[in-house]
Amino acid sequence: MKFSTQADKIKQSLSHAQIMTTKQSSLEVLQGVYIKIGSEGGVIRATNLHIGIEARFPAQVESEGVCVCDPSLLLGVIGAIPGGQTISFEVEETTLSVTTNTSTSTIKLLNPDDFPSLPRLDSDATLSVRSVDFIQALQSVVYAASSSDIKPQISSVFMYTNPQQELVCVSTDSFRLAEKSIPTISEASLEGVMVPVKNAQVLMRVLGDKDEVVDIRFSESQMTFTTPSYYCVTRLVDGQYPAYQSILPKEYNTQVTLLKSDLLNTLKTLNVFADKFYQVDIIVDEEKNTLTLSSHHPERGNHTAELACVIEGETLEMRCNAKYLQDGLSGVSTESLVLKFTSGTKPFIVAPVGEKDFQYLVMPLNR
Repeated sequence: MKFSTQADKIKQSLSHAQIMTTKQSSLEVLQGVYIKIGSEGGVIRATNLHIGIEARFPAQVESEGVCVCDPSLLLGVIGAIPGGQTISFEVEETTLSVTTNTSTSTIKLLNPDDFPSLPRLDSDATLSVRSVDFIQALQSVVYAASSSDIKPQISSVFMYTNPQQELVCVSTDSFRLAEKSIPTISEASLEGVMVPVKNAQVLMRVLGDKDEVVDIRFSESQMTFTTPSYYCVTRLVDGQYPAYQSILPKEYNTQVTLLKSDLLNTLKTLNVFADKFYQVDIIVDEEKNTLTLSSHHPERGNHTAELACVIEGETLEMRCNAKYLQDGLSGVSTESLVLKFTSGTKPFIVAPVGEKDFQYLVMPLNR
C-alpha cells in the first residue's frame, strides 16, 4: 500500500475516527483505525462496537491496500504538519512509513484481518435532513439526558417524526426535558428510536463539519447516518421511551416574557451564591411586571435580582434548580423568551418567543 495526501485532509478524518476507538476493549485491533486505500481514494474506519465511522479522504494512490494503526501515534506524527503539505504513506510488512519533505517516521501496525466491518441497512426508507439542522437539534437536547446508564432509556436521545413531517429530538433525565423539532427533506416516517446520548454527542462532532444532506436509515437495533464525507452507524437503545407528552402542561395561568440575555446573565451570578442543589427562588409579580430571582449560600452569602418583563396572568412563587434553567436557555435561538407557568408547584416551560420548534420543561423544587 502506497499513497500520498494533504495533511489537513487525512487529519480531519483521522481525528473523527479516533473518537470511536476504545482502549478498554479486550480486542486490541479495536484500539486502532482501519485504513483502506483503493482506486477512489482513502477510507478510515473505526468502531467500539457501539458506534462506528467510515471517513473518506482524497488520496493519490500508487498501490492499493489496507492497514490498522494506532491513531494517537499517527496523529502525533502528522498533527503539527501544515495543512497544505503533502504526506506520503507506505506499508512495508508490519510497519507504516510516514514521510514529508523534512522527516520520516515508522509506526508498527496491527493485524487488519481481525478488524470488523460496519453493518449496512437494507431499508429503503431514508429520512434526510440538513446536517446543520440535525446538529442544532442534538445541541438543543443532549444536555437534558441522564448521565447515568442505570436507565438507558433516559440516557438517550429519542427521535421520531411528527404529523408535520418534522424530525423531533427529545431528552430527559426526569428532572427536566428538552424537545426540538427540525424540518426534513424527505417524507419517510420514523415511529421512534433511542440513540445513546454518548453516541449522539459523537455524531455532533463528526457531522458538524460541513453543511451537507444527512441520509438517515434505521432498523430495530441500528441507525445509520450517511453524508458525502462520512458513514456512521450507531446501536439503538432497546425498550420504550417514557410517554413524555403526558407531563407537558396543556394550559398556563401565567406567562412571563423577557430578554434571554437578562435571564442568562442573572442566572450566572445566582449560581455563584447557590447551594449544592442550585436552588433559586422565583417570584412573578403581576402588579409590578417584575421577575425576582434569589439564591442563598450558607457560607458565601445571598444574591437577589429583579428583572423587567411582561407578565400575563397571575402572581406566583416557585423554587427551581438554577443550573437546569440556565442549561435550557442554550436551545432558545431568539432574543426574547417566555416562561409559561401553571402554578408554583407544577412543571413550567421555557420557549422562544414567536417560534414553536423548541420547548424546555423544568420540574419545580419543594419550597
